[in-house]
Amino acid sequence: MSFIAKVRTLLGLRALPHPNESVRKKLRVRGDFGKRPRLVIHTASFKTESQAAAFKTFVQFRGYEIGESEDITSVKFQQVSGISGRRFDAETDALRREAEDLYGTYDGLGCASLR
Repeated sequence: MSFIAKVRTLLGLRALPHPNESVRKKLRVRGDFGKRPRLVIHTASFKTESQAAAFKTFVQFRGYEIGESEDITSVKFQQVSGISGRRFDAETDALRREAEDLYGTYDGLGCASLR
């Protein structure tokens, strides 16, 4: 649990929803609870080409396929998975941390709705 989460708990404040929850909420409206595997596309942005290259190496090591990006400082990568559960959230948290460690931004994910 992060320091901020601990402080929020001590103060009796409600936990903030995970950033992935906004995508899951849109899918739930369509009757999709995110458990079935589907192609999930992630994006991250960096200031330099070398930062983007280092991030590409990181995600390839984790089993992602690199997609075509709009420019040399953006990284689009994909993997087939469900999008529900703590394991998925922990994975996107790791992606976000690595992007931030490289002075970049994890921009999030997108996927199709499956019914």
